[in-house]
Amino acid sequence: MAKATPTMEDYIEVIYSLVKTKGYARSADIAEKLEVYPSTVTKMLKKLDAEGYIVYEKYRGIALTDIGEKMGAYALTRHELLEEFLLLIGVDKDKIYEEVEGIEHHFGRSSLEKIKERISKNQLVFDVEELKEQYQESKEKTANDFELKLEVESWQVEQESKQGIYVQMDMGALNSGTILIPSHKVDKNEDGNYTIYIKEKDYFYFLNPDQSQKNRYMMGLTVARQLAKQNGETLVTKNAQISSMRELIKEYNFLVEHGVTDGTQFQHLEERFNEKIEATQEELRQLDERLGRYHKIEGALLAIQQSPENSLAAVQLLDDLGVPKDMGLEDVSQLIKQFQIEKGALQEFFDDTLKHYTDYRDVKEHVRSREEKVGRRFEDEKTL
Repeated sequence: MAKATPTMEDYIEVIYSLVKTKGYARSADIAEKLEVYPSTVTKMLKKLDAEGYIVYEKYRGIALTDIGEKMGAYALTRHELLEEFLLLIGVDKDKIYEEVEGIEHHFGRSSLEKIKERISKNQLVFDVEELKEQYQESKEKTANDFELKLEVESWQVEQESKQGIYVQMDMGALNSGTILIPSHKVDKNEDGNYTIYIKEKDYFYFLNPDQSQKNRYMMGLTVARQLAKQNGETLVTKNAQISSMRELIKEYNFLVEHGVTDGTQFQHLEERFNEKIEATQEELRQLDERLGRYHKIEGALLAIQQSPENSLAAVQLLDDLGVPKDMGLEDVSQLIKQFQIEKGALQEFFDDTLKHYTDYRDVKEHVRSREEKVGRRFEDEKTL
């Protein structure tokens, strides 16, 4: 194995950083980070694979070897230390990244240790209450920034590391492997199990250690459904309307707090808010329809299970509804629970939001009406 060049170190650092934060590294992400062409990335990945720093198969992903992971961790730590040091000595924040890129390969371990000592002596110290507040803010941000929430039991976790948890995944009788759920998407519970918060369009890399041809990227929705199927937990889906309405509420509150309750900007926001209310009502109606459909499917499957000899009508209903042949009663029951939780959360959030919005509109109308009366009285007094 040849000694890694500065360019090779840059690539390994980026791969390590991507895996640490996202759980996977793709050629396109590396090209974007390093501002190079995808073809250039492909050539370097082949070289790093040949030198033993990574395992690379085209279209199947990138995995760091042990030595590659150690080098990536060291390179990232070095980069972060130098960024902190330059910030400490007053270098312009906007120029720090570029400055570090130019000097980081010229620092040895002894120099970095000295820099680390200097930084530790100059770091700000937070008291316990400030740390608690920061931790709570971080927890609340994680709890709100998700589309899918699921409990993962301890037996499903093969390994826990600083990067996250490696979860066992079965994609068929002869296709077992693991996926990495990054640490910022995981909460460890007091009972030893885990709560994961992911988005439908998050990407995760499924790694089969025995059959590399089956390695592949998986969408968050597929991962969540498969894990729920394995442990029997109900998948909690946060309806997209909640997130978009919450953003409108933030805008609304900001304008109200700053006394902006009239004018084009506020009127436009009210129009958007009213449109969102209508869209949410429609979403609730569609969720009712979905629940109704799955209740019909559940009833038909129960009829087939309890009385196979009289199941012709039930089989016909399943055909009319386009139900897949491999869908079982357990699958349907789980989907019903999932939609009930999603609808309940959306309904509760919607009712609470609508109540506060309506109360505010009533107060605003009362103030406007009172101001008009005062204005008329003032005009009447002037004419006397």
